[in-house]
Amino acid sequence: MMGFKFDGIHCSNFGIVLRSKKRPVVPEPKIVKEDLPFRNGTYDFSASNPYGHIMYKDREISVECTVVTDGICSLRRISREIAAWLGGKEAPLVFDDESHVFYIGRVSNRIDFEQQISKLGSFTVVFTCHPFAYGSSVSGEIPSYGEGIFYGDHALYGGYNIFSANGDGVVPCVQNEPHLFKVYNFGWYVKPKIVISGSFENIRIGFSDLHLSYDGALSGGSFAFDCEKEMTIQNGMNITNACCGTFFELAPGENILSLEADSIDCDMFFVFRNLYL
Repeated sequence: MMGFKFDGIHCSNFGIVLRSKKRPVVPEPKIVKEDLPFRNGTYDFSASNPYGHIMYKDREISVECTVVTDGICSLRRISREIAAWLGGKEAPLVFDDESHVFYIGRVSNRIDFEQQISKLGSFTVVFTCHPFAYGSSVSGEIPSYGEGIFYGDHALYGGYNIFSANGDGVVPCVQNEPHLFKVYNFGWYVKPKIVISGSFENIRIGFSDLHLSYDGALSGGSFAFDCEKEMTIQNGMNITNACCGTFFELAPGENILSLEADSIDCDMFFVFRNLYL
């Protein structure tokens, strides 16, 4: 029987039967329009932002549940346990029929527990979630066999957005272009964390007409351009002020990037979760 898991606990632990659920196909877009006098129609500024694409509001997911117990006393006790389980926190939400993705949200409605008969109760829960569903696999990491690997999920069967680089170029690279390489994003727009281990001097990573650069050296430590947090970390220290450029996001599909450095011998990991509408 289908159900859901919230904060790592499945609804069946409380005897909950999922009767129905309402999941929007896409979250509500943020529409920004201006109606100017003496002009036909309106001007749409919804995609007028530094990223050039529309943004989305939080997603609301509604589930109708029934609880079956062995009596009225058990029904009241379980209702309090359910309240403690669902109340007050933001946590991952996973549905059995799409277990390869999860949402992040919290309960946003008052839960009215309706007692139908002495052993049976019903209620509706509304989760207000982040706009996107998150993939269970992480780019830049090789999953162990059985960790969320599903036939047809092509994001898990390519390279894993892991690269090696030295003075001759990047491996794997774009054909006949040793300093160009492809990063695959099988979801919506996402900001990666670029983790580098090894050594380099004066590194520059380019994407489209943007770039990230650091005029410094790494020797055997750790380094990361974190585009989501807009930070650069070297050996645990924040060195963002020593870097130049723009923290970028990857477009859906194939992204061609470039790598330049005065000297380099390292591995690069593009770490992110695929986001799905």
